[in-house]
Amino acid sequence: RGYLAFADGVLPYVFNQKLGTMPPSRMRPAAAKLFLQLFVHVNTRSKAIKWVQPDPYTEGANYRQAIELKGEGTLWEIALHATDDAVADSVMHMLVDLQHRLSSKLKSKSEKLRGQFVHTCLRRMSNAVPFMNVGGKRIMSYDGKVSMGEGFGEAVEMAVDGKVETRSADDQTGGDAASTEMPMPAVNPSLDRGVSMGTKHAIVAERTVSRCVILLQRFLDRFHEKPRQRIVAVEILAGKSENVVTELRLPVSTTVGELRIAVGRHFGESPTVVVLIRQFPSRLSTAERLENDDVTLEAAKFTSKTSVTARRLEAKYQQQQQQQQPQQPQQ
Repeated sequence: RGYLAFADGVLPYVFNQKLGTMPPSRMRPAAAKLFLQLFVHVNTRSKAIKWVQPDPYTEGANYRQAIELKGEGTLWEIALHATDDAVADSVMHMLVDLQHRLSSKLKSKSEKLRGQFVHTCLRRMSNAVPFMNVGGKRIMSYDGKVSMGEGFGEAVEMAVDGKVETRSADDQTGGDAASTEMPMPAVNPSLDRGVSMGTKHAIVAERTVSRCVILLQRFLDRFHEKPRQRIVAVEILAGKSENVVTELRLPVSTTVGELRIAVGRHFGESPTVVVLIRQFPSRLSTAERLENDDVTLEAAKFTSKTSVTARRLEAKYQQQQQQQQPQQPQQ
């Protein structure tokens, strides 16, 4: 008899009201990992994100199906304002993925979606630049209150009369809200208390600009990269119980002979004594010895994950093979 760990509304509540309202500057790796998992979970349930495996040779991934995603605005705030670089890096990776992994439903809107991403990066940078210190001087004087759009001025965490005003993840979109007059965002309390408020905000501004530059660089790298060659994951089984001892990730153009060499290298054996037996768990005939070294993994119909048992050729069979090989004429 099974039991539900949580009621249906618990995970969305944790996502929206707990993690979604946590100040980005205080987000730590464990919380960020959970937030990303719930981000995918909530948007998958609403069919805004869908798990897709394009073909048998390509690993499955989450593809965007909708323009609006719950919590995307929070992703931006964490990416730009998290003081933990590992947290920011994982969230920036997700943000870039969301611009490139698009379902067929969004192909016609891909230019608009990606244009909004670039526009958001540039706007966030332009909002932060006035608070940077250049040559020891502030680009724009700070009087405690400025008029600016969402971004540097409208972070999830804002200082309002010494308190933190927050918004849930469900209330935020991608970051194109109209300009509004907002107090300066709160800074990381771990900064030296002896540092002036202007200097603290300069640190926050510099971090925001650098993160935007990284986002743009990664976005452009992904946009211009060549299509990746299809990869298969080959599980190598060994021992009497045939446990998985390693996994090799190889292009589908790899030959069986090259696979044999890679397995031999792993075990410290010559490829001539390596026997490869492919497993077919779903077939009545559950195994096939791989003997043609010239066949590619694609031609052998290896899927995204294929199991292969590796065995060592016994000595008597080695001698038989050597005897069958043509003798080289002596000089």
